[in-house]
Amino acid sequence: MGVDPSAPAIRLVAGLGNPEPRYASTRHNAGQRAVELLASRLGAGRWVARYGGRYAEARGPSGPVGLLIPTTYMNASGDAVGPAAGSLHAAPAQVLLVHDEVDLPF
Repeated sequence: MGVDPSAPAIRLVAGLGNPEPRYASTRHNAGQRAVELLASRLGAGRWVARYGGRYAEARGPSGPVGLLIPTTYMNASGDAVGPAAGSLHAAPAQVLLVHDEVDLPF
């Protein structure tokens, strides 16, 4: 599947989860693990503490993309995603949230 040229370019990919070690290898942190894998595959730069999470930049199929793993609890992830999206001038359609629960079968 290729990139849809009419779709807005993704500017931020955020992998949601919870920060406590007890969640590290649970499905609840699938979003975090997916963004770590994406960072590896895209050859992202070094992770830095920014926007209330771990942040890196990479070159995606449509240009530069920010990768964010909030260090907040999932229910407070907007406290990290909002400032990151604002700083990157990313419209809501340009932010991809990776998470568990809603879209993955149990």
